[in-house]
Amino acid sequence: MIGKPKIVIPTIGLMTLNQYTNENRKNRFGGAAKKKEATQICALHTKKAMREGFKINSLPVNLQFDWYAKDKRTDPDNLAFMKKYLLDGFQNAGLIENDNWATIHGWTETFHIDKKNPRVEITEITPSDPIGQPTPKYS
Repeated sequence: MIGKPKIVIPTIGLMTLNQYTNENRKNRFGGAAKKKEATQICALHTKKAMREGFKINSLPVNLQFDWYAKDKRTDPDNLAFMKKYLLDGFQNAGLIENDNWATIHGWTETFHIDKKNPRVEITEITPSDPIGQPTPKYS
């Protein structure tokens, strides 16, 4: 693998916040079923990345989420809602034990357009990374 190890998850098939809300309005169990499906997709891609060398080096972790949307019709905050599936998928895959305060320190996000390959790329941020400096640890 060239460059920093990362998890790459296609966002096709993962619901935005608006889609998730609509599923819950249709059927009180609809949102839960779709969330479970999305979490399983994220877990599969996380396991693949782990086999290719992705690991968390220190806890609590700081993560970088690079979102690639196919167009600008979906607001960035709507895309970022997918983090719920991602973090739960990390747990299901065994990458992290929990997505609580002891495990997740924070994250940064950027948003881009890639019409042919909508996805999210996740990397661990370390203090020497130029893309972001972790905030001071909370007490």
